[in-house]
Amino acid sequence: MARPKLSPDHARSPVKVWLSASERTAAKKKAAAVGLPLSDYARRAILRHAVPRGVPSAADVAVWRHFARTADSLVQLLHLTKARSDLPPNLSAVVIVTIELLAKARTTILEKGSGNDPGDQ
Repeated sequence: MARPKLSPDHARSPVKVWLSASERTAAKKKAAAVGLPLSDYARRAILRHAVPRGVPSAADVAVWRHFARTADSLVQLLHLTKARSDLPPNLSAVVIVTIELLAKARTTILEKGSGNDPGDQ
């Protein structure tokens, strides 16, 4: 028995996209990194659907953990600056900004090269 015909809203048709050899290779690598065929990866990217993340490298995870320990130390320093009055008054603000920058860096490390952003090159 044949499969029922899809409604026009669900029927698919091909879209031609011209890529250079290097662009195609890069796109295939990104798709493979997240376990998708190139066509599924491209469909998700075009339609702005979520593209699964790849697995971060061991080196990226090691840096992420180092930043986590550094952030923990900065939080302890922040508590110390609030408890003592003999330290420069803007030290707390500097520590807070540094903690926020570390948080952004940690997020960037995990997303770097993961294929999460189809616009990355």
